[in-house]
Formats: sequence, C-alpha cells, structure tokens
Amino acid sequence: MTARSRNGTILSIVLWMLAGLAHGDGVQKLDQINVFGHYETAVGTSDAASSGYITPQLIDDRPLQRPGEVLEYVPGMIVTQHSGAGKANQYFLRGFNLDHGTDFATYLAGMPVNLRTLAHGQSYMDLNFMIPELVSRIDYYKGPYFAQQGDFATAGSANIHYAESLPNTLAELGIGTEKYGRVQFNQYDNRKILGWNGSWTRPDRFFGLEMTHTLGWDIRQDRLDPVAIYNTIQRQRLSTRREDRIRETSYAIYAENQTHWTDWLRTIAGIRGDRYDFKVDSNIAENSGSRSAAIGSAKLSVVLGPWQKTEYFVNFGEGFHSNDGRGTTTHVDPSTGEAVDRSGDAAGACERHGVGCSYRGHSESAVFAELVVSPSRFRAGLPRRHRNRHCRAPFQTHRHRMVEPLHAEHMAAGRSGPRLHTRPLCRQ
Repeated sequence: MTARSRNGTILSIVLWMLAGLAHGDGVQKLDQINVFGHYETAVGTSDAASSGYITPQLIDDRPLQRPGEVLEYVPGMIVTQHSGAGKANQYFLRGFNLDHGTDFATYLAGMPVNLRTLAHGQSYMDLNFMIPELVSRIDYYKGPYFAQQGDFATAGSANIHYAESLPNTLAELGIGTEKYGRVQFNQYDNRKILGWNGSWTRPDRFFGLEMTHTLGWDIRQDRLDPVAIYNTIQRQRLSTRREDRIRETSYAIYAENQTHWTDWLRTIAGIRGDRYDFKVDSNIAENSGSRSAAIGSAKLSVVLGPWQKTEYFVNFGEGFHSNDGRGTTTHVDPSTGEAVDRSGDAAGACERHGVGCSYRGHSESAVFAELVVSPSRFRAGLPRRHRNRHCRAPFQTHRHRMVEPLHAEHMAAGRSGPRLHTRPLCRQ
C-alpha cells in the first residue's frame, strides 16, 4: 500500500466515524454565540448619516468615571469637567462650544434635561443626577434636521433611555468631606416643570406612493419661584443682586411627511412652529413685564440608495435656541442700575441654519463619512442672558463649519468673519 492510498484510507475512516457521531447521541452541541455591535447604523435605519442609536453592548463594555460621560458615546462628542462633580459638564460637538449644553437638547427617560432661564446659564444641562448603571440605550441626532427636535437642538440632541429591569441587584453609596465648597455668589433656582408631548403617525398611499404622515406637539411650562442671584461672603447671603418669579410657557407643533418615491429615493419633509410666552415678576420693577415670541423651522432630507450597501444623504434644517426669560423684559442692569440699550431688539429668537451632505456605507469593515456645511446666523431678537451678563445679537453674524483664520479686516469691520465658533456680542 502506497503512502497516498494509506492516507486516503485513514481519512475515509475518520470521516466515517465523524458521520456516525453526527447521527448518534455522542455529538457535542456548542452554545450559540451572539455578537452585538456598539452602534446601530445599518442601511435604512435613519434619515441622516449623523444619527443612530447606541446599543447596550457599548454601555456595558465602556467604563465611566462621571455620569456626564454617557454623552461621549455619541460620535464626535467631547465632555469635560472643569470644576468638580457638583457642576454641569462642558460639551463640544461638531465645531460648537456647547458650554453647559446651550445647543444640545438632552432627554432622560422622556423628560427634558436642559433648564431654560437658569441663574447660571441658558439651557443648563446637568447630568450628575443620572444613574449611568441604568442607561440601556441612547438615540442621538446630530444637526437640526429632525422635526421632532426643537429648542436647543441646534447642534444635535440625544434621548437617553433607562432599562426597565436589571439582571442583578445594584447598590452604591458615595460620601464626601463636610463643608467642601468655595466662595462665590449664590445662584438659586426653585422650579417646577410641567409638560405634555406626543405624536400621531399614519401610514398612507397616494398615487401608488408609500407615505407616512406624522403630527406632533410639545407643551411645557417652567414655574420659577424664584430664580435669583445673591451676593455672598463665606457662603452667607449679604444682598440680592436680582430675584425673579417667572412663568415661561412654550407651545410647539410639527408635521412631517416621509415619501418613498422609488426603491432608491425617499424624502422626509417637515415643518415646526414654536411659540414662547414670558411673564416676569422681578424685584426690580422696571425689569418686570410680559413678552411673547414665535419662530418657524423647516426641515428636508433626501436619502438615495442603497447601492452596494451604501446610502447617500442630503439634509437641510433650521435650528434655534430660546432666550432667557429675564432678558426679554430687562430694562435696567441689575449690577449697575444703568439702562439697557434695547435699540436692536425684535420679537424673535436666536436662530441658526445647517445644511449637511453625507454618505454612509456598510461592508465587511464599516465605512462612515460625513461632509457638513453649516452656515449659521444669529437673527436679531430677544436679548439673551448668560450668567449675569446681558447678551443680544445686534447684528447678523455668520458661523461656518470650515476652520479659517480670523482676518484683521474682519476685526476692524466689527464682524466675526468665518471661524470655528462665534457668539453674540455681549457686554457686562
């Protein structure tokens, strides 16, 4: 018997024995292995390459040091902490310095986190109360392209979901040293938030085209009793810098239509309207009063593909953030007692525009890319209050996502020029 025939015989015997085991009781069964990705961004799951949702697998795999770091799961989001755990984080996204959340709307278990008309700053987003161990999923939306997202969602938004049940019991206790703190003026905020939001969706067909219609609404009232800033020494109040009792009520309605024109083309068109009513009762009589403002926002997304497991997106959206209620009726500077110049004011809100063009593809190795051009502008409107400063936009400025130098002629002309980030003109 040759070596080749001997090897062939041995191989036949082994295959015969394996076949017998496969039909017998001695076969070894392996446990099923499931592999979960960190992000759900499959073709057809979203209306922009900049949106998606974060799976529980990433939340389990990545350790956290601070609750606010949960938002760093959002691609491109940077979260910093510059003054201890008792203060909201600082956020950066897509070229925006979001401060403490000014242009990023966050919801936890369906409740809004951003606080408007706050003593420390407008749209203050403090996530230190959150229990990160309970987070099960995060839906993220970067850009102002989505009709359901309104106030503060200029750069984007996130919906954080809590788990409905846990596999194991969890308990944690934290303590700190007594009287830890620092001396500063005291910012006081006592508020109740009431609200109701919802949406109604109806599938439809029109001339053979598959459509989906959505109608949504959002009502919210912040009752501040009061919001105040006090002068202090060694944590003892000496005097009142400003104290206001405020009723800030907002009403929003939006409509959206999604149409499948062909197998490779679908569009999502939306429109949103927001109205704000401010009623301020200040300890400074001249700063009391009522005022209203309204703003509309248009949205349009075009989705092409998929071709070879690749989708292409073109997105347009208008975004805004509301103003601090105290700034809408301020006529006297509470620090100096001087009159506030309101010559450039109009009944509007701070508004920005964004246009995105992106593609997203999937293969053996995931490919993601996005090109965003976001020319933005501040429209002269109700004065905005940031901490203890009065801020307003007395002229139209432009924000571009391209990083370009700030030229001397721009500074001489009093214009911001194209740069990474600009703010409205503020004065002490």
